[in-house]
Amino acid sequence: MALLSVFVVGLGQLVLGQTGKGMFLFFGTISLVVFTCGYGLLLVPLVWIFAGVDAYMVAAKLRRGIAVSPWEFF
Repeated sequence: MALLSVFVVGLGQLVLGQTGKGMFLFFGTISLVVFTCGYGLLLVPLVWIFAGVDAYMVAAKLRRGIAVSPWEFF
């Protein structure tokens, strides 16, 4: 799942069933770039790393059978 978030920010969260969080990450990243006239591109790698780690950790919890709320991080 973390690999999906590397290609498209928030896609890993969408696949894991955290649609609200996935959409927030996706559109938030686009908004960050658009509304800062491109300066947000400096922060996009951090958001990508965050989304990838989050998707990996949530997927690990789900594999262990631990319930995860729709907006739970890590």
